[in-house]
Amino acid sequence: MKKHKHIAVVLLCVFLTTCFCHAQPQKQRYDAYEIAATDEDAHDTKWAEYLRTQLNNRGIVVQNQQNSTPNQHILQIAIDLNPSLQHDYAVLRDNEHLTLCAKNENSMLWILYQFISWISQYDDRVDASDLTPPLLDMSQTCEGSFTFDYRGIYSPTNCDPDFMAVNASHNVDYDWGLWGHNLRKVVKETNDDSIFAWHEGKRDQQQLCFSSKTLYECIVRYITDNYGEGKTTAERGNEVIRFCIMPDDNDVVCLCELCRQAGNNSQSATPSVMNLLKKIAQRFPNHLFYTTAYRTTENPPSSPMPTNSGVIISAIDMPLAADGFNAGDAAEKFEKKIDKWKSITPHIYVWDYMRNFDDYLTPFPVMGILKERLALFKRLGVTGVFYNGSGYDYASLDDVQTYVLASMLKMDNIDPDSLTKRYLHKFYPQSGDIIYKYYGGIEQKVIQNHSKLEYYGGITDAVDSYLNPVEFESFYKDLDAKSKNISGEERLRLNKLLTALNFTMLELSRIPQGIPYDTSRIGDWLYNLQGHDAFPEMKNYKEANGAIDTYIELWNKYGVHSAVNKNNSNRYDFKFYQKGNESREIKMLSDCFYGLPSDYHTGWYQFKDTEISAESVIDRNCIVVIDGGFLYAPKWKIDLPERVSILINDTPYHEIEIPSDPAPYTKQYVRFETKVASRDRLKIVVKPRETSNSFVACDEIEVYEKK
Repeated sequence: MKKHKHIAVVLLCVFLTTCFCHAQPQKQRYDAYEIAATDEDAHDTKWAEYLRTQLNNRGIVVQNQQNSTPNQHILQIAIDLNPSLQHDYAVLRDNEHLTLCAKNENSMLWILYQFISWISQYDDRVDASDLTPPLLDMSQTCEGSFTFDYRGIYSPTNCDPDFMAVNASHNVDYDWGLWGHNLRKVVKETNDDSIFAWHEGKRDQQQLCFSSKTLYECIVRYITDNYGEGKTTAERGNEVIRFCIMPDDNDVVCLCELCRQAGNNSQSATPSVMNLLKKIAQRFPNHLFYTTAYRTTENPPSSPMPTNSGVIISAIDMPLAADGFNAGDAAEKFEKKIDKWKSITPHIYVWDYMRNFDDYLTPFPVMGILKERLALFKRLGVTGVFYNGSGYDYASLDDVQTYVLASMLKMDNIDPDSLTKRYLHKFYPQSGDIIYKYYGGIEQKVIQNHSKLEYYGGITDAVDSYLNPVEFESFYKDLDAKSKNISGEERLRLNKLLTALNFTMLELSRIPQGIPYDTSRIGDWLYNLQGHDAFPEMKNYKEANGAIDTYIELWNKYGVHSAVNKNNSNRYDFKFYQKGNESREIKMLSDCFYGLPSDYHTGWYQFKDTEISAESVIDRNCIVVIDGGFLYAPKWKIDLPERVSILINDTPYHEIEIPSDPAPYTKQYVRFETKVASRDRLKIVVKPRETSNSFVACDEIEVYEKK
């Protein structure tokens, strides 16, 4: 530690003009703050000036040192940026002397905002209304290093550069030169086919050739033109640009002569990818380069990787559940994969997940689970974590969860529940108790019940895991009522949250175990959800094909519930069973709830390989109508049935025509009318296609008498 040479001193002298109402120790209230650079170093002076400016802009009137009086209660603050510091940050407290130490500029920025947020709790002249609650108690000495070097969160709250700076978090759109499967952007202007994989005797544009000289030259040119040579370790502190060198998301492997010589085979592209990565890493020693342990690069190379390179390993196969890492083959495989890659590089990043990617708007109680996962990652020697969230799309309570997660990525000894409570107390002062009671409750339920959360799930999955419909409806009503008497920034936050929660109310109306279907309330919720137009970030409710406007249109187009018999006709009770499992009735096919083509979760019964059937005796001479709805979504591996057959008294009578070549993500109807005599036995059989290896998704098959 450098000796304190109190130069470049700035006295921030502020006389008390208001009384303090905080129930805090008197010694933490100050008349003035004196800020000093610890050394004559330009960096210390810069950061001392930065803190002075911040406090000045946040309500402190800056005066010269000679304007202070002997009786003032002054906190003396020293700033020390020291690259040789053992830890990322340190707070040294000696009575009225406070030294803020950091190893690099990013850590210094974080600790200065920690100070501003901390001191604002005791000095109401300091405006820190935009800052998250502090993690450090600067009334005492403490030091520490961030749990992970890389702390990426891909969420709308963390897309704000100010939030990232204040909370020392990362975002792939800001600190990666190339992220994910984006290597093609560096070759988009070249016409050389040699950049593509040689696969099955020809060039295959689905994949790149990592032995291509042109590909190497394109990458070098891209990095040089956009990011330069980079800074040395001594110069950059924690400022570094990262690049992904990884294949496209498929199983195609280049088997050209050069790739074969490198060691490629039909299942593994690791040798050629690693050769290119090593070559690029040597060319740019001041940048960092990562590949992924994924699909054709699942297995590590046999020799050590360059010191400025590493690997990203996905945790997608791990159940998103409390104690999810403590049982089963998935946990063992994950740990073994980490250990295998650690033998050739110490730089292990994990790509983890924090959202239900088919529903951003229903509250998702995942923080307690993530705390357990982060503890495991640390134990396994992981150095960085990237959390895939909803990107730039709004997610309910994302601001709360992003703050909690950003905190846990820095410190492993903090409680997500207490962080949640502190955040809500600051940013939702009037409604926070209502939010905490509900959200804290479902977080606790997930941990206590060891509930599994789905990465891609529907409302039924949420209800099965943690979401009690009655409790949620009560929470929604209480929060809505409370919001009516709130104004300002909190009201704006609540407007956004409540708009999103209308989606959950609608989803709960689409399932039998949800809330009672009420046409008038449905209209209100659809109208309220339409208010998402006021929030630019609230266009989508899920990752793919998730426009909220489309969701509303589908509600209006298809409907989701048939509360009465069609046309006031007699509806026959046909019980469907799947062949080979005749003891289990498929109640979804006659529960009066229809599916929407925007998702495959809710209202759809999915089956493959074996047919389903139902039969019943018709009690009188009449015309019977048979209606069925089927989802067509080949990208989801959902196909239309091969045929729907009608049998009368066990004799084949008719096959309903199946629509041919329909548009994807649409609901296709089949309809048939036939005369039947009293006591005729009518049977319906739905047979999947034998060759497609896809599911059939059916919502309702209704049989009723035509009037």
